[in-house]
Parts: sequence; C-alpha cells; structure tokens
Amino acid sequence: MYQTILLAVDFSKAAASVAQRAVRLADAGGAKLTLLHVVEYLPVLDFSGDPMAMTPMVIDEKLLLESARKSLQSFVDKHLGDVEVEQQVCIGTPKLDILRVVGEQKIDLLVIGSHGRHGFARLLGSTAAAVLNDCPCDVLAVRVKD
Repeated sequence: MYQTILLAVDFSKAAASVAQRAVRLADAGGAKLTLLHVVEYLPVLDFSGDPMAMTPMVIDEKLLLESARKSLQSFVDKHLGDVEVEQQVCIGTPKLDILRVVGEQKIDLLVIGSHGRHGFARLLGSTAAAVLNDCPCDVLAVRVKD
C-alpha cells in the first residue's frame, strides 16, 4: 500500500473527480495525502508564437501565492470536506515542481488528471504525459473526460 500520495491540482472541471480518486486511495491504505497546485507563468505570445516585447510588469508573487492558497483551500472545502490533507502551493513549472515535490517528500504515488488545461497548454503537451516519463514513483493518470 502507498504511504504518501501527492495529488496535483489544476482547478480544471474534472479536478474534483480526480481528487475523489486520490482520497479513496489514501483512505484505503491509511496514506498521507498532499495536494499541490503550481502557479505557472506563461509568456505573452504574438501570432507567430514569439514572445512579445512588452514593458516589464511587476508581478507580486506573494499576492499570486496567497490567491492560489485561497483557491486551493476553497477547493478542499468544496470537494473534500473534512478529509485531512496537507496543502502546498508554489510558483513555477508544473512538471518540474511536481517532480521536485515527489523527490523531496519521497512520494509513493502521484495522482494527476490525464489532462487539465486547454489551449496553449494542450498544444504544448499535457503535464501528465511529461511527468509520467520522469517520475520516480508510481503515477495514476486519471482519465479526464471533456
């Protein structure tokens, strides 16, 4: 049985059903469940796909993180109720930061939706597929229906 489960949360429409699967697995084996949301910066692109020259914007990372923490807590309150979970939020690249947390926390199982985002992220490839190739632990990619 798994002792530590990491659930990557992307706030997509299907995230609640993916979370329920992770909760059932954690309950069945008495595993610790951690939810991780990665806030991703995406550069603004022009129609040719090149980054646009823009005046530098000052982005308040503390504000981004606080907003993401509130969103994750709302997600937990709405979809997980009184299930005991650890919550983590960071700014970075989903694939890299999910793999970092898996390694740092010695995660036994990563639970992730088979795809979450649409548009540019889907064109660039799904996070689940990217993580699957390099993840040192078992990965449950929960099929997400459109």
